[in-house]
Amino acid sequence: MKTVAVAFALSAPAVLGAAPRDLDSIYGELSDLSGTILNSNEAAFHRAELGHFMDGLMHSPTREEVGEFFHNSMPVVRQELAETVNVLPEVEWTATTENKFKRMTREDIKKLMGTHLNTKEPKKYAPLEMAGGRKKGALPVNFDVRKAFPKCAGVIGTIRDQASCGSCWAMSSTAALTDRLCIASDGAWQTQLSPEHTISCCTEKTGCRAYGCEGGWPTSAWEWFVSNDVVTGDDDMTGTTCWPYSKPFSTPECMRRCPNKKHKGGFKKDKHLAASAYDVPEGDINAIKHEIMNHGSVVAGFRVFEDFMQYHQGIYHHVSGEMLGGHAVRLIGWGKSGKNTNYWLAANSWTENWGENGYFRIKMGECDVENIISAGLVNPAALSAPPGGLPDPLDAASSDEDLLV
Repeated sequence: MKTVAVAFALSAPAVLGAAPRDLDSIYGELSDLSGTILNSNEAAFHRAELGHFMDGLMHSPTREEVGEFFHNSMPVVRQELAETVNVLPEVEWTATTENKFKRMTREDIKKLMGTHLNTKEPKKYAPLEMAGGRKKGALPVNFDVRKAFPKCAGVIGTIRDQASCGSCWAMSSTAALTDRLCIASDGAWQTQLSPEHTISCCTEKTGCRAYGCEGGWPTSAWEWFVSNDVVTGDDDMTGTTCWPYSKPFSTPECMRRCPNKKHKGGFKKDKHLAASAYDVPEGDINAIKHEIMNHGSVVAGFRVFEDFMQYHQGIYHHVSGEMLGGHAVRLIGWGKSGKNTNYWLAANSWTENWGENGYFRIKMGECDVENIISAGLVNPAALSAPPGGLPDPLDAASSDEDLLV
């Protein structure tokens, strides 16, 4: 990389000074001010990011511009942070510096945080009889949906990859609906539903409070499953599901045809409904447990901090690092550690190469994990669609399955 000269002075109110400064001098001064300790490899990566930023400017940057970029381009996986976690004897989890996020910045990770945690919309709580009731079965100390419904262990155990799209709100909701279809069918349903169909078509245009790869609310996905259906779609681009996940960087176009030409049967015949969409009462741990035990996975939205990106194994709780945004995952069970720490068992969407083979455990009450819990029940019609498929509410206007919405 070439050395850049910019007008730079930390004391300047707007444009950063008048004397030319080289990149090493600028980076060193900003590093001292930040107080963040990076090892040599991390610092080289971070310095290079700042250099690319400087090279791309057509003007002398302001102090605010340089400071903001320096902060946002900080590598999210850092040795200092891992050591902070791993040295504390009371911490029941370990951090790693070797995972898929090693050369990603805070800004990169914030784009993956696709769950909106702030909403003024009133929550829609399900009647107890709909949600399975709180008295249906005693609550065990440990529970795992995969073990409780062994015929669906393979479906529930599928760990997906949201890639560079902030689709966690749709990925987790679509996977939870898949789990519940399998459970409701006593294992007959074994095909993954399509998160890409969800992020493409559950948008403001179709009445969803969601923005595709820019994020959304899991409850909106469940409401969309009730009113608009969702087609099949796994991660196998060479397979036969209707709309496989292509790992998009931006929101794909909404369409009413199967992008996968190998799929047989047509788009309308492949659509599957949910019967209801609802929230589980905020912070009600027993209600969440009953919901999982009676019907299967639920979706949880929670706050993510930097140290979570370095999770390797154990029972996570926040130790260090700033908040990066909101994320959604499936809760598939719960348990208690040898130190009597109660935790949730969760399935993430960051591939099997992260955490405990794609899963993680998180301490109950941590990071507001019980504050946004969404779910829904399965429509029996979705298990055995009539000839010709389920009715499409958009077909009133057109019967052209190739129509882009």
